[in-house]
Amino acid sequence: MTLLIEGGMVITNNPAQPLLVEGAVAVEGDKIVAVGRAEEVKRNYTAEEIVDARGKLVIPGMVNAHTHLFQVLARGRFAEATAAVASAPTADKDMWLWNILKKSMFPTSAVLTVKDLVAGTHLACVEMVRSGITCVVDNHYGPTDKATVVKLAEALEKFGMRSVIARGIAPKEKPPLADKVRIPGHVFKYSSEEELRITEECILEVNRQSSLIQVWPAPLSEMYISPEFYAKTHELAKKYDVGIHTHMVEGTADPKLYVEEYGRRPVELLYELGVLFPKFQMAHGTWLSDVEIELIGKTGATVVHNPFSNALGYSPGVAPIPKLLEKGGNVALGTDGVFENMFEALKMAIGLQRVTHLDPFALPADKVFELATLGGARALGLEKQLGSLEPGKKADLVVVDVKKPYLTPLSREVTACGLLYHLILFGTGTEVDTAVINGKIVLEEGVIKPVDEARVREEAQEAADDLAQRFTEADVL
Repeated sequence: MTLLIEGGMVITNNPAQPLLVEGAVAVEGDKIVAVGRAEEVKRNYTAEEIVDARGKLVIPGMVNAHTHLFQVLARGRFAEATAAVASAPTADKDMWLWNILKKSMFPTSAVLTVKDLVAGTHLACVEMVRSGITCVVDNHYGPTDKATVVKLAEALEKFGMRSVIARGIAPKEKPPLADKVRIPGHVFKYSSEEELRITEECILEVNRQSSLIQVWPAPLSEMYISPEFYAKTHELAKKYDVGIHTHMVEGTADPKLYVEEYGRRPVELLYELGVLFPKFQMAHGTWLSDVEIELIGKTGATVVHNPFSNALGYSPGVAPIPKLLEKGGNVALGTDGVFENMFEALKMAIGLQRVTHLDPFALPADKVFELATLGGARALGLEKQLGSLEPGKKADLVVVDVKKPYLTPLSREVTACGLLYHLILFGTGTEVDTAVINGKIVLEEGVIKPVDEARVREEAQEAADDLAQRFTEADVL
């Protein structure tokens, strides 16, 4: 079947043809077969299904390269935990991240059921696709047994969301650093051997059966995973040609504590162990040193920037994005859990770099959009399949309705970069009208197709209420 998205202004992310003012995209099966002027594409392809994009923007789908989908169920708990930590008379600013996690997300993960997980996953998918996200890396650290991971994969498959499930790993053989930041004991459920075995079993079951979903190993953080275990996960990743996902130098206290324990900084040590490679993803990277930035560039590893989370969420700080790009590192964008709106992440990324560097061009709109598309694709090793609208690539794309009061008027002399500035600075994410993932329409003229959105919201509220009844810090601390 041929799907034709016609008549819109098409931002391709292809330098050879960055903008088509009256363009069209033809899709057959799961692939793009033509991108060009609307009249030419319509002449060459007979469409069984048409999306009328006149007066709208057509853009590549964005990649949310770091989040925790179930955490949408704990938004209220997160807000209360933030208020409690902020108002504590002896608040330790360097331990802000860990204190909030201990009062919100860690207890939530301890009492999460499969039913809760499915409800939260579908709610997060609805929010993501409504803000232009068509691919996600879900760093899942709730129940991580094989049966739960498979159910998570089924929930993502049902929605049609292209996904990597980065299965959270935290072996019982924890390093002393874990006690220094007081990670609750329930996080360390399995032995090292069990963690590797379960992850391998998940890879074998999910990756071979789905064209949309992959499982990757995800040692949770350098603060509670030993360097030697990172090396073991690297062996597993290489065996199955997948990547590694982890948190890295997120908290303000983390680098200092790490150096005290190991004598050098985490990226330096992982480089010495030969663990860094192009599909090694580091979420946050907020407090990287210049030496670490050089090593990331040298190995082609990825830093996933989570600007909204770092500005308003778990741990304050600004990742050194311009320097990472200058040194050849790959950068992707993420939302990090309780926030799932990529438009907010785009906006915040530009703003943080401007005020940090006192430079209005520190991170231009076209560059930050590249991070959210091609940067995310490169992080997954899928740059030949995702991130731009070109023949032969997967049909992951989004149609944005710019006929809104706050997006009016558009310039009569439009450019791709100008339109992206317009969309990011003035848009909210609610303008996404239609979304296509793997050639299938999952959002059509504002209506979610794979699931009943009203029912999803009801089930998520029910799950959150049930979690609140089961949730006590005493359960896990």
